[in-house]
Amino acid sequence: MERRKLFKSKFHFMFGLLVCSITSQVHSLDHVENFEITHNDFVADDASTLLGHESHLRFRREATSTDPKCTQQETIFLSELFDSTKNVNGTKLEQKFSFVNETNLKLALAWAGTNDDGVLIAVTTEDSFVNKASNLWRSGNFGRNWTKQNDLIQHAVIRQDDGVQRNPHNPKKIYLLTYHNYVLLTDDGGLTWKKKIITMDDEIPQALIFHSSSDKEDYVMAISGQHKLYVTTDNWKSPVTGNDGENIHTAVWGTKESKQDEFVFCLVNSNKKSESTSVQDFINRLLTDKYQTEYQLCKHNANSKSMSVILQKVASFGIQGEFLYASVFKEVFAEQNAQKIMKVSTDGGATWSEAQLPTLTVDRFYSVLDMSEKLIFMHVDNPGDTGHGTLYTSAGEGIIYSESLQRHLYPNFGRGVTDFYKVESLRGVYLASQIDSDDSIHSMITFDRGAIWQPIKAPENVECKDKLKGCFLQIHNKYSVTRGIRAKLPLSVADAKGLILVHGHVADALQTTEPDVFLTADGGYTWRKVLDGPHHYQVADSGGLIVAASLSTATPNKIKFSTDEGRCWHEYQFTDEEINLTGLLTEPGGKSLTVSIWGYHKKTRKWTINVIDFKDVIKKDCSSDDYVEWKAHESMRQKEYKGVDGCLLGKKETFRKLKPDSWCRNNYFYKPSTATQKCKCTREDYECDYGFERPAGSDACKKSPNIVNDLYICKHGDEEKLITNGYRLIPGDVCTGGFKPTEKLVDLKKDCEEGKKVLVELAEKHKAEPIIDTNKSGAHHAIVTIIIVIVLVVVVTLSSYFLYKMYLLRKHKVVYRYSLLNQSQTDNQDFDANLEGVLTNTDSLYNDTSDEEQDTTRSNGNPFEVTKPRRSQGGMNGSAPVQSYHDDSDDDLLN
Repeated sequence: MERRKLFKSKFHFMFGLLVCSITSQVHSLDHVENFEITHNDFVADDASTLLGHESHLRFRREATSTDPKCTQQETIFLSELFDSTKNVNGTKLEQKFSFVNETNLKLALAWAGTNDDGVLIAVTTEDSFVNKASNLWRSGNFGRNWTKQNDLIQHAVIRQDDGVQRNPHNPKKIYLLTYHNYVLLTDDGGLTWKKKIITMDDEIPQALIFHSSSDKEDYVMAISGQHKLYVTTDNWKSPVTGNDGENIHTAVWGTKESKQDEFVFCLVNSNKKSESTSVQDFINRLLTDKYQTEYQLCKHNANSKSMSVILQKVASFGIQGEFLYASVFKEVFAEQNAQKIMKVSTDGGATWSEAQLPTLTVDRFYSVLDMSEKLIFMHVDNPGDTGHGTLYTSAGEGIIYSESLQRHLYPNFGRGVTDFYKVESLRGVYLASQIDSDDSIHSMITFDRGAIWQPIKAPENVECKDKLKGCFLQIHNKYSVTRGIRAKLPLSVADAKGLILVHGHVADALQTTEPDVFLTADGGYTWRKVLDGPHHYQVADSGGLIVAASLSTATPNKIKFSTDEGRCWHEYQFTDEEINLTGLLTEPGGKSLTVSIWGYHKKTRKWTINVIDFKDVIKKDCSSDDYVEWKAHESMRQKEYKGVDGCLLGKKETFRKLKPDSWCRNNYFYKPSTATQKCKCTREDYECDYGFERPAGSDACKKSPNIVNDLYICKHGDEEKLITNGYRLIPGDVCTGGFKPTEKLVDLKKDCEEGKKVLVELAEKHKAEPIIDTNKSGAHHAIVTIIIVIVLVVVVTLSSYFLYKMYLLRKHKVVYRYSLLNQSQTDNQDFDANLEGVLTNTDSLYNDTSDEEQDTTRSNGNPFEVTKPRRSQGGMNGSAPVQSYHDDSDDDLLN
């Protein structure tokens, strides 16, 4: 099999430029789908897509389903349809609607209903040099019928980009942005619309910013095209009397966790107002502003309308939970080499501490990928244009970090192009991609929030073609899609416990061959191949139903569905026409049984929707007999202490899941019942504290030998944190009893004092320089000149010494500061050298432009047999959108 590399380590796509993705604020685009009619149709080689007319009774079992249970399901399925229709040749599940008089080629769709009421808002737009036009449509039955509403909005023209926005806390509140200074909004799901002026004189060219707290759904803000801030706390019921700030670059609402939910944090470009007469300052601004802009981080009170500066020289910032982050240029060296450090505040910006992370140069970035249960995943870009970095996890204060995964894939181009994925269906599980030394990419999974990363176990029902090179499941994610791989992103929903759908293949690294669909029902411990080739897929009925449509052709005419977690699949032909599929949709959250198939007619290019309600297929409501108890993470820590199997962060969880062979429906208001049991504490529930580390092969935290000379810790560490027994409970861990650290308290302040003596001795040495009597006659000027030269030499020498000393200290900071919780995985040190690259970028790869817009161990043994989990020292050696804060000071690409 030909092996081709999709990945090149130098990433020369946008040399020197980074894209900032501050997404910690709540946007209104999470559940807005965007489709487009394209003029370059994909040419399918599947003759089955050109089938002639058939009876509406169009069912068949998927060819790969050979289990007798699948035949039994098909019999039950067909018999139920016979009984309901009494018409064998006329059974028809789909209801079709075509936008006959619609000529606009782009469509934005928003879910505007609650409790499965099927309210949808659609806006079609055309935005060309000669014409701007739009149409507003509303449906109250999942898209079976539509009504044009242009009259209700006085035929206003809606923006094509970000023109339809949805309140994340109340889907009935929809906002339509225009090319003027007003928005059109509804608070009743589109029954009525109101015109609200939200700026004084300028349009809103970007997404509205909503509050993260559900009890503040009317807290909304907008940034105008002239970078003015407009804030409302009543959904613009009160008229706008003025702006809330000028020269605004980015704005984010404060959070309830940080007790700052009445405040707005924003970056202000103060350089636009400053005028300096200094030639040097003018030259510096010319040099630095071209690539960097230093902002002021300001805090705005949404009620009193007051604004204050809380931090200077900021490159970018973000807020999640109780943490406020800011990437700050170092004051001394900002203009020389534009180095940046990460600062964190837990009191709304009143005080700041420097996060113990590497200092970055201008071409590198920080990115907060996830913050949940008081643990933070932080990506730190590696030097050079490599496309990878190190993934860290934090302690509870957000200041101390431990290495979690090395060579973590995160290209410095695009917006949020990372394969890091937090799985919504099971606590503690994340997916990521890692780059090998030969630039090949392979997938990694963690079941314990980054403590241990490991390759993904290959499914048993898939043959491995080259076992000598290793066989693991490799998963395609955002990076693959941007490189032209025909695949969908990983999918999981909160109420479908343990269920994850992905595209991938079994090999030693990612490949460009056509991927298949794989599924896990236990949160990633075991996988099965469930569909051949790439597919659209959706989870419905809280996991009781999975639907799919082929991506191997642009005009699929069949929908596939499974009621048993992908073991058996049935097909239904929903159309006899050639419809270019643009989206397979269910209501956000995966609870509804109604599925809509969106596309446009290949010949007429008219938008067409087919709606299928699977309540007509699965008629029985589930009873208690249809469920079975399932223990999450059951195989975790089985070889450790008695009673800790399945324990994650101090607790075990047991869920009631639908039996695979149950033919019934959960229904919309289903919630999986959960039983929680707290675990006894072990050493595994603790991390090593500030200045401590675990030696290889030991689970005890020992004082780091380098702490004495590390003045940096003493200077920036809070005094109360310098008295410790070496352990700290992992953030979010709720274990009780059991192990408690009994080690003697160590006062690190004494070590700090010893280290500070070095500076005192140096200072005394400087004071001992002899005093020269300048009143003596003779070669006065010559002596003065010699003295000046000597002083300059001494100053330069001492400065070089201190700079070298600072360099060593910073180097120490990177080397040992992090609590490396997995240092004994030495068996796989040759892991990097064993992998070969296989992903390549080829222009011939198909890129489905008509599809919905994407916002969004090497070992021969069992990779899950880990006896003493630690945080991985190196990602190679370890045995699922996520909202992210992406630091970057480049502001050209933000817009």
